[in-house]
Amino acid sequence: MLRAQAERHRFKELALGAWPGDQAIETDLDERLLLLARRTRRSHKGQPQPADAIFDELQRLFDANPSTYDRHPLYAQDGVLLMGRTCAISDECRFDWGSDRDAS
Repeated sequence: MLRAQAERHRFKELALGAWPGDQAIETDLDERLLLLARRTRRSHKGQPQPADAIFDELQRLFDANPSTYDRHPLYAQDGVLLMGRTCAISDECRFDWGSDRDAS
């Protein structure tokens, strides 16, 4: 659901011509989200249910200070949309939610 909301926002912005044409802006956001997600995952390594703790901490961080990550703002500096984009990055196998394996 979160990923779908983020994609819906992106496609709506594209249709309106409001999405930036410079791929570097999108790449910057994805790298910021990826760095935060990996750092958060490491801080919860060894916990019995790391995915829950990782998700909760990421959502708290996105809600508290979305402009730190969404600087341009592609996703309206909305914590829910940023979590959706983070889930999409996870679906691309660029980070996991706490298993022993990692694609990084």
